[in-house]
Amino acid sequence: MTWIALLANLSLLILFGYCLTRIICPSIHSRLFRLTLGYGLGLGCLTQWMLLLGILKIPLNYWNTTSLFFLGTIFMAFKKHAPLVPSQNHLDRSHLLSRYALLGIIAVQLYFIFFLSLNIPIISWDAVATIAFNAKIVYDSGSLQYLPNFAHTGYPLFTAFIEAWISFVLGYWDYQVPKIIFPLSCLSLVICVYYYLKTIADRRWALLGVAGLLSSPLFTFHATDAYNDFFMLSYATTATILLLLWHQHRDKGYIGMAGLFAGFLTFIKVEGLIYLVVISLFFLFLLKNNHHSLKIKINQFLCFCVPAYLIWMVFAVYKTTHHIGLESKAALELSLNNLSRFPAIFQQIMVELCLTTHWHLFWIFFFLSLSQINRLRQNIHAQALLFLIFLYFSSLVALAAFTASFIWIAGPLSQTTLPRLILHIYPSAVLFVFVIFKPASKINTSGWG
Repeated sequence: MTWIALLANLSLLILFGYCLTRIICPSIHSRLFRLTLGYGLGLGCLTQWMLLLGILKIPLNYWNTTSLFFLGTIFMAFKKHAPLVPSQNHLDRSHLLSRYALLGIIAVQLYFIFFLSLNIPIISWDAVATIAFNAKIVYDSGSLQYLPNFAHTGYPLFTAFIEAWISFVLGYWDYQVPKIIFPLSCLSLVICVYYYLKTIADRRWALLGVAGLLSSPLFTFHATDAYNDFFMLSYATTATILLLLWHQHRDKGYIGMAGLFAGFLTFIKVEGLIYLVVISLFFLFLLKNNHHSLKIKINQFLCFCVPAYLIWMVFAVYKTTHHIGLESKAALELSLNNLSRFPAIFQQIMVELCLTTHWHLFWIFFFLSLSQINRLRQNIHAQALLFLIFLYFSSLVALAAFTASFIWIAGPLSQTTLPRLILHIYPSAVLFVFVIFKPASKINTSGWG
């Protein structure tokens, strides 16, 4: 009964998100892609609803946190929508053996991720101390009033809220069952990456890209752990893909959804606001390279920024009114003496990228792909992704150089923090490699199939 109740309620969130995508972006014809986006939107909306209830001092319990999604799903389900137009997919029997082989590799990796997630409880230090601890306080008290009295009060509450909500569903606190959200997020990201790569190439290339994404040991480890980092990379990558799809299809609905996913980043980790700014600049790069008038571009940028920065603002106001300051590691250290940190930062980053077992040979292959100048000039998506990766690494270097995070990024404690920060960038780098090397003769924009 435990799993039946949980899966039923997770399905409700997914269905709510699915209906929301039909309203925001009716031009998405793939039901599977809608469900994938629905999972992320459902979880994100749940956390914002719980934050709003907490701010208004309405008790946090199962009925108060879930009733909105039950009623909202019923309302949206009966609302008239434009009929879904089935994508025009042609049966492609070429390269069947290689495609089945890739499917087998992906299936084994996903089985491994689900198996470990559902058989090992929450045991990692940060997952317990900064996430599960806050989740248990919310579950036991049914409010936010006690959170400011404990350590890490400035940490966003995205994952903690979801774990608390799952405990509301179960009726008891559990260190094992809530981990189901992490492999589901991995599956969601895998489908998003497949969908995007298939729109620019073919099924085999998309499957190869997914297999490449899953090849990183650190990526698969965090898909089985209970850290915030997997949600961070998942939402950042989904927002990136939605903006690339907007650039390809010119449907304004993609922008609104990308704004929501990017906004949720600010409620997942402290550095979420930095990533939101980075993705905003990435969107400006894409806007610069289209032929719309300035007025339309401003309107499109506002369509992204309004939902994204509104989500950030709600939590910022909550922290201000409750006198919750920045985490100590986010404190600025602006000094010319900090320029001496740059050699150590660059050295530590290169060691992590090229001399650890976290990525196999991926980053070396990424650096080699930068030599494809002609391909880069002809592919606006590759240019945009390279610009995005540059912004991510620039923000990482600036964070290490001019905040108290230096010790965590390039100092004695970099062995755990730096790999996780680079993990956030990793999916975008995978997309860049598979975009720049995509078969030129195989262009497919038909969608899922």
